[in-house]
Amino acid sequence: MRLRQFLLLTLLLLPAACAAEQPVQLSSAPPPLETGFLSADMVEVTLRDPQPVAIAALIDPAGRSFPAGRISYARESEAPSAGIPPQVELGAAGGSAGLDSAGIGVGFPVFGSAGPPAGTLVVSRFTIRIADMAAYRADWQKWKFHLTLGATKSNQRDIEFLGPPPPQ
Repeated sequence: MRLRQFLLLTLLLLPAACAAEQPVQLSSAPPPLETGFLSADMVEVTLRDPQPVAIAALIDPAGRSFPAGRISYARESEAPSAGIPPQVELGAAGGSAGLDSAGIGVGFPVFGSAGPPAGTLVVSRFTIRIADMAAYRADWQKWKFHLTLGATKSNQRDIEFLGPPPPQ
């Protein structure tokens, strides 16, 4: 009797085990932050965020600030998410004595779910010239970019991140 239950369960689970899963969709959107050297002493920074960069500066380990030049802005649309598809799952549980239980489950939402709507990002781009490249090369991991995002005082926020490694 146990063998018959096992074979029946195997026949029920076989189509689910052989079903191809949907491939993972990799985002084609660019990363939110890009940094790199345009020349031997000129760093370019591009940030994608709902808020524009209002103020940007490079801070050395001693705390001296080197402000960015002109900041340019562009708008970029985000694609909407694909959402959550309906799911059907099969399962079984057992122990050393044999099969204890089997079941079929339906993952919610039954009719799928739409993803978040498309949004708009502000692409802020600026450059900063590094006056002392020897000092930057010596301890670039201690230098940081300080950005203030937001158009008004009520919605401003500050972020910091490391600069790129110096060019060879």
